Amino acid sequence: MKIKRVIFVYDKTNEDLIDEILIDISIESLKSIFTPYEDDPNLIMSYDITEEQTSQLQLFKSIDFDFLNNIYQMECYQE
Repeated sequence: MKIKRVIFVYDKTNEDLIDEILIDISIESLKSIFTPYEDDPNLIMSYDITEEQTSQLQLFKSIDFDFLNNIYQMECYQE
């Protein structure tokens, strides 16, 4: 099984999922962007994406972030 990491985009007004953006970024690069939780060394859990982190993510994938209207989280699943 392969782990896929995605950015889930939620509408801020009703928290509905409005988009799922596949990201193909190495775990090492992701660890330079996100600080892993103590019990999550492989970044399997959900991580909120802050405005500060977007510039680093943009180096790997062009994404139009709209923090005024949306909430962003990096999550993963096995396929």
